[in-house]
Amino acid sequence: MARINRRDFIKGASACGHRIVRWSVDVARLASALTRAVRPDLAGYSPFPADAWSDLPAILARIKPPVFPDRIFEITRFRRRW
Repeated sequence: MARINRRDFIKGASACGHRIVRWSVDVARLASALTRAVRPDLAGYSPFPADAWSDLPAILARIKPPVFPDRIFEITRFRRRW
């Protein structure tokens, strides 16, 4: 079996990565075109807001720190008995 060196591996991996990115962009364009063809009212729709950072204060306001009960557990009581 032929061995491959690092340089050739990285060349091949980057070429493959480029093809994957190119394919995903093409798929996104196709999906967008199909959406416009089937549902013209959704032509400019995006599931993400134009300025996603504007939602940050509302998201942070919903985050509450956890509250743990004030209890002590003796770990020696919970050891396994084989």
